[in-house]
Amino acid sequence: ETELPLKRYPTLNAFFTRNLKQGCRPIATTEIVSPVDGKCLEWGDIHEGQLLQAKGLPYRLEDLLPDSAHFFKDGAFLTIYLAPSDCHRIFSPLEGEISQMTHIPGILKPVREPHISHTPQLYTKNERVSTLIKTRHGMATLVLVGATNVGNMSATFDPSLRTNTDNKNVSTRDYSPTHDIKKGDWIHTFH
Repeated sequence: ETELPLKRYPTLNAFFTRNLKQGCRPIATTEIVSPVDGKCLEWGDIHEGQLLQAKGLPYRLEDLLPDSAHFFKDGAFLTIYLAPSDCHRIFSPLEGEISQMTHIPGILKPVREPHISHTPQLYTKNERVSTLIKTRHGMATLVLVGATNVGNMSATFDPSLRTNTDNKNVSTRDYSPTHDIKKGDWIHTFH
């Protein structure tokens, strides 16, 4: 399903961030689609500001999204794990406008089993990027959680994003005008 023959990727990162062949992932006609190829690990409603990491291990919404938790206190969540063999491009799950992006520095621990079941607050400790999307249904966010060997994240709509650096400060970028996106548009990449 890779866009190019294997020999045409000059580096491991070029292969890891590869595009797929045109048409191999047709965008569904549903209003919301998955933003990635991957395995759904957890999903559900956000109760009293708590989300579920794995096997009953909770974490706090305010710790995950320090600048935008208030938008999602009565929302729902979905956690999708990307294995090394998955495409590491992230696509918009719905149509809307990107209004804000926040980079939250952190550590880079593994985000696979057994770590997610035994490391409390793992997703809130790891480095991450949160992208706010205004939709006709309200606000949505995509949260990219970095991991060991996958700490560099980029944004197609803002090439100035730099992650996995020595900077330890949370940085938020508000976009005015906003960036219009369609369902299925490529917006982020894990490197």
